[in-house]
Amino acid sequence: MGKSPNGQYGFHVTTHLAYVDNDNSWSDSWERWYARALKRMLDEEEKSHGPDDELKLLTDAMFEKVVPRLLRPLETGGRQIKPCLIHSDLWPGNVKPDAETDEPIIFDSAMGEMKRLVDKYPEGYDGFSENATLDAYEE
Repeated sequence: MGKSPNGQYGFHVTTHLAYVDNDNSWSDSWERWYARALKRMLDEEEKSHGPDDELKLLTDAMFEKVVPRLLRPLETGGRQIKPCLIHSDLWPGNVKPDAETDEPIIFDSAMGEMKRLVDKYPEGYDGFSENATLDAYEE
């Protein structure tokens, strides 16, 4: 598995999630990198659909409470996670068998040095861990 060249989270080039540029600036903290990436997506949502008071309340709570409570424990109290190169948009639609070898080909990446579980359990995709895609990824 590819390891981060500088021990940080991020990537040296801009990648995209559909038409949205990902902010891949380097960060030494998974919590800070993830919060910045999430904020970028939420900013795009607001730019696209306009301000929403309810969403603002929820996002404030997300950044003040949820993200720190879930991610900070991974990097405190002597715990440490190591960034590694991941695809970050892995789902069955981005994997097809090679026509000649039948081996899986993974494409349409939004690569970055991140926490590996981002690839293993993408947001909103139920049952992913039971998919053959994950088995191929583990190899």
